[in-house]
Amino acid sequence: MNTTFLSMIIAASSVMINSANSPTPTTAYTLIKKEKSICLSGREITLSGNRKTRELKAEFMVNAGASTVLKVITDEQYAKSWMQSVREFSTLRRLNENDWFTYIQYDIPWPLNNQDCIIRYRCVQSENGRKFMLTMSGAPDYLPERTGVERISHLCGSWTITTVGNSGCRVVYTIYSEQQPKYPRWATDPIIQRNLIDTLASMKELSQKIR
Repeated sequence: MNTTFLSMIIAASSVMINSANSPTPTTAYTLIKKEKSICLSGREITLSGNRKTRELKAEFMVNAGASTVLKVITDEQYAKSWMQSVREFSTLRRLNENDWFTYIQYDIPWPLNNQDCIIRYRCVQSENGRKFMLTMSGAPDYLPERTGVERISHLCGSWTITTVGNSGCRVVYTIYSEQQPKYPRWATDPIIQRNLIDTLASMKELSQKIR
């Protein structure tokens, strides 16, 4: 993932776990582009205080099993490969096999500080074992901030991984942020879209290699 992209929007991400705190969709998803067999869409959502932001959704097929894709997303030995600007990715604490905290630090070019976040992952598997829902919500106060590293204050997201046929799966990834943007959308949109597609394509490629 490009470091310029990270320095501008790494704080973006989220599907809230608690539905009472979830944002309200204002518009339906509209296709933005399709590249590398990844469909990228967006919709406007309304946050508390009537502030509006945009939620992105990416959908694509992977020629690998759902459990393999889940492992690539969550296992530190794989995550550091497809998240190319990640300096550190480590599990802090497991509450159980489906609920755990992870620390992630991103390399940001000088003179900007590196950025980090603490994510609480929750994973739910369907009864037939053919679908995984992985949600992640930021826990910025879980650990004290590190000197010289900027803590991401709001981070959440979701992955839905559904088995299709005998050897493949469909992946749906959604992301938004409640954090105030530092740059205008017209300046960041091309970078965000390009890097999101490239990053997801890397995850897809890795999943298909190790399947």
